[in-house]
Amino acid sequence: MSRDAAFRYKGRDTDAQTVGRELGVRAIFKGRVKQRGDTLNISAELISARDSSHLWGQQYDRKLADMVALREEIAREMASALRMRLTGPEEDRLTRSYTTNPEAYQDYLKGRYWLNKSADEGFNKGIEYFRQAIAKDPAYALAYSGLSDCYSSLAEFGLVPAREGYLKAKDAALKALELYDTLAEAHGSLALIKSSYDWDWSGADKEIRRAIELRPSYADAHRIDAEVLWQTGRLNEAIAETKPTLELDPLSLNNNDALGLEFFLARQYDRAVEQERKVLELDPNFIEAYYFRGVAYLKKSMYREGMVEFEKCVAISPVNTEALMGLGYGYAVTGRRAEAQKVLAELDGLSTEPDL
Repeated sequence: MSRDAAFRYKGRDTDAQTVGRELGVRAIFKGRVKQRGDTLNISAELISARDSSHLWGQQYDRKLADMVALREEIAREMASALRMRLTGPEEDRLTRSYTTNPEAYQDYLKGRYWLNKSADEGFNKGIEYFRQAIAKDPAYALAYSGLSDCYSSLAEFGLVPAREGYLKAKDAALKALELYDTLAEAHGSLALIKSSYDWDWSGADKEIRRAIELRPSYADAHRIDAEVLWQTGRLNEAIAETKPTLELDPLSLNNNDALGLEFFLARQYDRAVEQERKVLELDPNFIEAYYFRGVAYLKKSMYREGMVEFEKCVAISPVNTEALMGLGYGYAVTGRRAEAQKVLAELDGLSTEPDL
Protein backbone atom coordinates (compact mmCIF):
# COMPACT_ATOMS: atom_id res chain seq x y z
CA MET A 1 0.00 0.00 0.00
CA SER A 2 1.03 3.61 -0.41
CA ARG A 3 2.91 5.35 2.39
CA ASP A 4 0.06 7.87 2.56
CA ALA A 5 -2.50 5.14 3.27
CA ALA A 6 -0.30 3.57 5.95
CA PHE A 7 0.48 6.89 7.62
CA ARG A 8 -3.19 7.40 8.45
CA TYR A 9 -2.74 4.80 11.19
CA LYS A 10 0.27 6.53 12.74
CA GLY A 11 -0.34 7.03 16.45
CA ARG A 12 -3.68 5.18 16.41
CA ASP A 13 -4.38 2.17 18.62
CA THR A 14 -5.44 -0.37 15.99
CA ASP A 15 -5.03 -4.13 15.67
CA ALA A 16 -3.51 -5.90 12.68
CA GLN A 17 -6.73 -7.63 11.62
CA THR A 18 -8.68 -4.34 11.49
CA VAL A 19 -5.98 -2.57 9.48
CA GLY A 20 -5.56 -5.58 7.20
CA ARG A 21 -9.29 -5.68 6.49
CA GLU A 22 -9.48 -1.93 5.80
CA LEU A 23 -6.45 -1.88 3.50
CA GLY A 24 -6.78 -5.33 2.00
CA VAL A 25 -3.25 -6.44 2.89
CA ARG A 26 -1.75 -9.73 4.12
CA ALA A 27 0.60 -8.39 6.76
CA ILE A 28 1.22 -5.28 8.86
CA PHE A 29 4.63 -3.80 9.59
CA LYS A 30 4.82 -1.95 12.92
CA GLY A 31 7.79 -0.07 14.22
CA ARG A 32 8.94 2.25 16.97
CA VAL A 33 11.88 4.62 16.71
CA LYS A 34 13.70 6.32 19.57
CA GLN A 35 16.43 8.85 18.89
CA ARG A 36 19.18 9.68 21.36
CA GLY A 37 21.61 12.14 19.88
CA ASP A 38 22.75 10.65 16.58
CA THR A 39 21.75 7.10 17.58
CA LEU A 40 18.49 5.40 16.61
CA ASN A 41 16.94 2.53 18.55
CA ILE A 42 14.41 0.78 16.31
CA SER A 43 12.05 -2.08 17.09
CA ALA A 44 10.26 -3.60 14.11
CA GLU A 45 7.81 -6.46 13.68
CA LEU A 46 5.69 -8.02 10.98
CA ILE A 47 2.22 -9.26 11.97
CA SER A 48 -0.22 -11.43 10.04
CA ALA A 49 -3.42 -9.56 9.16
CA ARG A 50 -5.26 -12.88 9.07
CA ASP A 51 -4.81 -14.00 12.67
CA SER A 52 -2.50 -11.38 14.28
CA SER A 53 0.30 -13.94 14.59
CA HIS A 54 3.91 -12.75 14.78
CA LEU A 55 5.77 -13.35 11.49
CA TRP A 56 9.06 -11.58 12.11
CA GLY A 57 10.67 -9.13 14.50
CA GLN A 58 13.99 -7.45 15.11
CA GLN A 59 15.72 -4.73 17.15
CA TYR A 60 18.29 -2.38 15.65
CA ASP A 61 20.73 0.18 17.04
CA ARG A 62 22.09 2.37 14.28
CA LYS A 63 23.57 5.79 13.70
CA LEU A 64 21.23 8.33 12.12
CA ALA A 65 23.48 8.44 9.07
CA ASP A 66 22.83 4.71 8.51
CA MET A 67 19.05 5.09 8.23
CA VAL A 68 18.92 4.69 4.46
CA ALA A 69 20.94 1.46 4.54
CA LEU A 70 18.76 0.20 7.40
CA ARG A 71 15.62 0.72 5.31
CA GLU A 72 17.06 -1.58 2.64
CA GLU A 73 18.05 -4.16 5.25
CA ILE A 74 14.58 -4.21 6.84
CA ALA A 75 12.86 -4.38 3.45
CA ARG A 76 14.88 -7.45 2.43
CA GLU A 77 14.34 -9.19 5.77
CA MET A 78 10.57 -8.59 5.56
CA ALA A 79 10.44 -9.93 2.02
CA SER A 80 12.28 -13.04 3.20
CA ALA A 81 9.90 -13.45 6.17
CA LEU A 82 6.94 -13.31 3.78
CA ARG A 83 8.76 -15.67 1.39
CA MET A 84 8.24 -13.21 -1.41
CA ARG A 85 9.99 -13.76 -4.70
CA LEU A 86 10.71 -10.29 -6.01
CA THR A 87 11.51 -9.43 -9.59
CA GLY A 88 14.41 -7.09 -10.24
CA PRO A 89 12.18 -4.01 -10.67
CA GLU A 90 10.12 -4.95 -7.57
CA GLU A 91 13.21 -5.28 -5.40
CA ASP A 92 14.51 -2.00 -6.80
CA ARG A 93 11.25 -0.23 -5.86
CA LEU A 94 11.25 -1.82 -2.40
CA THR A 95 14.79 -0.88 -1.46
CA ARG A 96 15.45 2.22 -3.57
CA SER A 97 16.45 5.37 -1.74
CA TYR A 98 16.24 8.77 -3.41
CA THR A 99 18.52 10.54 -0.93
CA THR A 100 21.45 9.58 1.27
CA ASN A 101 20.72 12.46 3.64
CA PRO A 102 18.58 11.21 6.56
CA GLU A 103 17.51 14.71 7.57
CA ALA A 104 16.32 15.46 4.03
CA TYR A 105 14.38 12.19 4.09
CA GLN A 106 12.67 13.20 7.35
CA ASP A 107 11.76 16.58 5.88
CA TYR A 108 10.32 14.82 2.84
CA LEU A 109 8.10 12.61 5.02
CA LYS A 110 6.86 15.67 6.90
CA GLY A 111 6.14 17.39 3.59
CA ARG A 112 4.04 14.43 2.40
CA TYR A 113 2.19 14.41 5.72
CA TRP A 114 1.19 18.07 5.39
CA LEU A 115 0.40 17.81 1.67
CA ASN A 116 -2.12 15.08 2.43
CA LYS A 117 -3.94 17.36 4.84
CA SER A 118 -5.48 18.93 1.68
CA ALA A 119 -5.85 22.39 3.22
CA ASP A 120 -4.26 25.83 2.90
CA GLU A 121 -2.03 25.34 5.94
CA GLY A 122 -1.11 21.83 4.84
CA PHE A 123 -0.02 22.85 1.33
CA ASN A 124 2.12 25.71 2.62
CA LYS A 125 3.66 23.56 5.36
CA GLY A 126 4.36 20.95 2.71
CA ILE A 127 6.18 23.54 0.59
CA GLU A 128 8.23 24.54 3.62
CA TYR A 129 9.36 20.98 4.37
CA PHE A 130 10.01 20.03 0.74
CA ARG A 131 12.16 23.14 0.36
CA GLN A 132 14.10 22.17 3.49
CA ALA A 133 14.65 18.69 2.04
CA ILE A 134 15.91 20.19 -1.23
CA ALA A 135 18.21 22.58 0.63
CA LYS A 136 19.81 19.60 2.37
CA ASP A 137 19.96 17.52 -0.82
CA PRO A 138 19.65 19.58 -4.03
CA ALA A 139 19.46 16.34 -6.08
CA TYR A 140 16.43 15.00 -4.19
CA ALA A 141 14.04 14.47 -7.12
CA LEU A 142 11.23 13.06 -4.98
CA ALA A 143 11.14 16.27 -2.92
CA TYR A 144 10.81 18.34 -6.10
CA SER A 145 7.84 16.19 -7.11
CA GLY A 146 6.22 16.79 -3.72
CA LEU A 147 6.89 20.52 -4.07
CA SER A 148 5.19 20.45 -7.49
CA ASP A 149 2.11 18.74 -6.05
CA CYS A 150 1.83 21.37 -3.30
CA TYR A 151 1.86 24.23 -5.81
CA SER A 152 -0.65 22.43 -8.03
CA SER A 153 -2.92 21.92 -5.02
CA LEU A 154 -2.74 25.60 -4.05
CA ALA A 155 -3.80 26.51 -7.59
CA GLU A 156 -6.50 23.82 -7.79
CA PHE A 157 -8.09 24.94 -4.52
CA GLY A 158 -8.03 28.61 -5.62
CA LEU A 159 -5.59 29.59 -2.88
CA VAL A 160 -3.20 31.21 -5.37
CA PRO A 161 -3.81 32.36 -8.97
CA ALA A 162 -3.77 29.40 -11.35
CA ARG A 163 -0.94 30.78 -13.48
CA GLU A 164 1.29 31.38 -10.46
CA GLY A 165 0.66 28.02 -8.83
CA TYR A 166 0.81 25.80 -11.90
CA LEU A 167 3.89 27.45 -13.40
CA LYS A 168 5.79 26.95 -10.13
CA ALA A 169 4.49 23.39 -10.08
CA LYS A 170 5.72 22.79 -13.64
CA ASP A 171 9.19 24.13 -12.84
CA ALA A 172 9.47 21.76 -9.87
CA ALA A 173 8.15 18.74 -11.83
CA LEU A 174 10.57 19.36 -14.72
CA LYS A 175 13.45 19.71 -12.24
CA ALA A 176 12.48 16.36 -10.71
CA LEU A 177 12.54 14.73 -14.15
CA GLU A 178 15.85 16.38 -14.98
CA LEU A 179 17.32 14.76 -11.87
CA TYR A 180 15.56 11.39 -12.22
CA ASP A 181 13.71 10.78 -15.47
CA THR A 182 12.33 7.39 -14.36
CA LEU A 183 10.60 8.75 -11.25
CA ALA A 184 6.93 7.81 -11.50
CA GLU A 185 5.85 10.54 -9.08
CA ALA A 186 7.45 13.24 -11.23
CA HIS A 187 5.65 12.03 -14.37
CA GLY A 188 2.42 12.03 -12.35
CA SER A 189 3.06 15.60 -11.17
CA LEU A 190 3.63 16.77 -14.75
CA ALA A 191 0.52 14.92 -15.97
CA LEU A 192 -1.59 16.77 -13.39
CA ILE A 193 -0.33 20.14 -14.65
CA LYS A 194 -0.86 19.23 -18.30
CA SER A 195 -4.46 18.18 -17.63
CA SER A 196 -5.52 20.84 -15.12
CA TYR A 197 -3.73 23.90 -16.51
CA ASP A 198 -2.38 23.29 -20.02
CA TRP A 199 -5.44 21.30 -21.19
CA ASP A 200 -2.94 19.17 -23.05
CA TRP A 201 -4.84 15.90 -22.92
CA SER A 202 -2.48 13.90 -25.13
CA GLY A 203 0.53 15.19 -23.19
CA ALA A 204 -1.14 14.33 -19.89
CA ASP A 205 -2.00 10.86 -21.15
CA LYS A 206 1.61 10.28 -22.21
CA GLU A 207 2.91 11.24 -18.76
CA ILE A 208 0.29 9.11 -17.00
CA ARG A 209 1.10 6.06 -19.12
CA ARG A 210 4.79 6.50 -18.27
CA ALA A 211 4.08 6.88 -14.54
CA ILE A 212 1.96 3.72 -14.46
CA GLU A 213 4.55 1.83 -16.53
CA LEU A 214 7.24 2.77 -14.01
CA ARG A 215 5.06 2.04 -10.97
CA PRO A 216 1.85 0.10 -11.64
CA SER A 217 0.67 0.41 -8.03
CA TYR A 218 0.97 4.23 -7.99
CA ALA A 219 -2.57 5.18 -6.99
CA ASP A 220 -2.25 8.90 -7.75
CA ALA A 221 -1.32 8.15 -11.37
CA HIS A 222 -4.52 6.14 -11.78
CA ARG A 223 -6.48 8.99 -10.19
CA ILE A 224 -5.03 11.52 -12.64
CA ASP A 225 -5.80 9.08 -15.47
CA ALA A 226 -9.44 9.04 -14.35
CA GLU A 227 -9.42 12.84 -14.15
CA VAL A 228 -8.31 13.13 -17.78
CA LEU A 229 -11.03 10.67 -18.76
CA TRP A 230 -13.85 12.68 -17.17
CA GLN A 231 -12.39 15.96 -18.39
CA THR A 232 -12.70 14.60 -21.93
CA GLY A 233 -16.24 13.35 -21.35
CA ARG A 234 -15.52 9.64 -20.81
CA LEU A 235 -17.35 9.38 -17.49
CA ASN A 236 -17.99 5.65 -17.39
CA GLU A 237 -14.31 4.97 -18.14
CA ALA A 238 -13.32 7.43 -15.41
CA ILE A 239 -15.49 5.67 -12.82
CA ALA A 240 -14.09 2.31 -13.91
CA GLU A 241 -10.52 3.63 -13.50
CA THR A 242 -11.17 5.20 -10.08
CA LYS A 243 -12.66 2.13 -8.41
CA PRO A 244 -9.47 0.01 -8.63
CA THR A 245 -7.51 3.11 -7.58
CA LEU A 246 -9.36 2.95 -4.26
CA GLU A 247 -8.24 -0.65 -3.90
CA LEU A 248 -4.65 0.61 -4.08
CA ASP A 249 -5.24 3.47 -1.63
CA PRO A 250 -8.66 3.09 0.05
CA LEU A 251 -8.12 5.86 2.60
CA SER A 252 -7.07 8.57 0.14
CA LEU A 253 -9.22 11.67 0.48
CA ASN A 254 -8.53 12.76 -3.09
CA ASN A 255 -9.31 9.37 -4.61
CA ASN A 256 -12.55 8.98 -2.66
CA ASP A 257 -13.58 12.53 -3.50
CA ALA A 258 -12.74 11.96 -7.18
CA LEU A 259 -15.22 9.09 -7.33
CA GLY A 260 -17.89 11.34 -5.79
CA LEU A 261 -17.20 13.99 -8.41
CA GLU A 262 -17.46 11.42 -11.19
CA PHE A 263 -20.80 10.15 -9.88
CA PHE A 264 -22.03 13.77 -9.81
CA LEU A 265 -20.91 14.48 -13.37
CA ALA A 266 -22.62 11.26 -14.46
CA ARG A 267 -25.79 12.59 -12.80
CA GLN A 268 -25.80 9.74 -10.32
CA TYR A 269 -26.62 12.14 -7.49
CA ASP A 270 -27.54 9.62 -4.80
CA ARG A 271 -24.26 7.80 -5.31
CA ALA A 272 -22.38 11.12 -5.24
CA VAL A 273 -23.96 12.04 -1.88
CA GLU A 274 -23.10 8.63 -0.43
CA GLN A 275 -19.55 8.64 -1.75
CA GLU A 276 -18.84 12.09 -0.33
CA ARG A 277 -20.21 10.89 3.02
CA LYS A 278 -17.37 8.36 3.02
CA VAL A 279 -14.91 11.21 2.41
CA LEU A 280 -16.27 13.11 5.41
CA GLU A 281 -15.85 10.02 7.59
CA LEU A 282 -12.15 10.24 6.75
CA ASP A 283 -11.96 14.03 7.20
CA PRO A 284 -14.97 16.00 8.56
CA ASN A 285 -13.41 19.27 7.32
CA PHE A 286 -12.94 18.32 3.66
CA ILE A 287 -14.54 21.25 1.81
CA GLU A 288 -14.99 19.59 -1.59
CA ALA A 289 -17.07 16.77 -0.08
CA TYR A 290 -19.58 19.24 1.38
CA TYR A 291 -19.60 21.17 -1.90
CA PHE A 292 -20.48 18.18 -4.08
CA ARG A 293 -23.02 16.90 -1.57
CA GLY A 294 -24.60 20.36 -1.69
CA VAL A 295 -24.86 20.62 -5.46
CA ALA A 296 -26.06 17.02 -5.70
CA TYR A 297 -28.86 17.78 -3.27
CA LEU A 298 -29.84 20.87 -5.27
CA LYS A 299 -29.99 18.80 -8.46
CA LYS A 300 -32.40 16.51 -6.61
CA SER A 301 -34.48 19.60 -5.60
CA MET A 302 -33.56 18.95 -1.94
CA TYR A 303 -32.85 22.62 -1.31
CA ARG A 304 -32.78 22.65 2.48
CA GLU A 305 -30.31 19.76 2.61
CA GLY A 306 -28.14 21.41 -0.03
CA MET A 307 -27.95 24.71 1.81
CA VAL A 308 -26.96 22.91 5.02
CA GLU A 309 -23.94 21.44 3.20
CA PHE A 310 -22.89 24.83 1.79
CA GLU A 311 -23.26 26.50 5.19
CA LYS A 312 -20.98 23.85 6.69
CA CYS A 313 -18.42 24.67 3.98
CA VAL A 314 -18.35 28.34 4.86
CA ALA A 315 -18.32 27.65 8.60
CA ILE A 316 -15.14 25.60 8.14
CA SER A 317 -13.44 28.10 5.81
CA PRO A 318 -15.18 31.50 5.44
CA VAL A 319 -12.86 32.71 2.66
CA ASN A 320 -12.55 29.48 0.69
CA THR A 321 -13.64 30.29 -2.87
CA GLU A 322 -15.22 26.88 -3.47
CA ALA A 323 -17.23 27.15 -0.25
CA LEU A 324 -18.45 30.63 -1.20
CA MET A 325 -19.27 29.56 -4.76
CA GLY A 326 -21.44 26.77 -3.40
CA LEU A 327 -23.23 29.09 -1.00
CA GLY A 328 -23.80 31.73 -3.67
CA TYR A 329 -25.06 29.12 -6.11
CA GLY A 330 -27.42 27.78 -3.47
CA TYR A 331 -28.81 31.25 -2.79
CA ALA A 332 -29.32 31.85 -6.53
CA VAL A 333 -31.09 28.52 -7.12
CA THR A 334 -33.41 29.07 -4.16
CA GLY A 335 -34.30 32.61 -5.27
CA ARG A 336 -32.39 34.53 -2.58
CA ARG A 337 -31.03 37.06 -5.05
CA ALA A 338 -29.71 39.69 -2.61
CA GLU A 339 -27.77 37.13 -0.61
CA ALA A 340 -26.37 35.60 -3.81
CA GLN A 341 -25.15 39.03 -4.95
CA LYS A 342 -23.54 39.61 -1.55
CA VAL A 343 -21.56 36.37 -1.90
CA LEU A 344 -20.58 37.34 -5.45
CA ALA A 345 -19.21 40.64 -4.10
CA GLU A 346 -17.16 38.70 -1.53
CA LEU A 347 -15.71 36.53 -4.30
CA ASP A 348 -14.89 39.62 -6.37
CA GLY A 349 -13.10 41.06 -3.37
CA LEU A 350 -11.09 37.91 -2.78
CA SER A 351 -10.02 37.78 -6.43
CA THR A 352 -8.38 41.19 -6.15
CA GLU A 353 -6.53 40.64 -2.87
CA PRO A 354 -2.79 40.99 -3.48
CA ASP A 355 -1.80 38.02 -1.26
CA LEU A 356 -3.76 35.45 -3.29
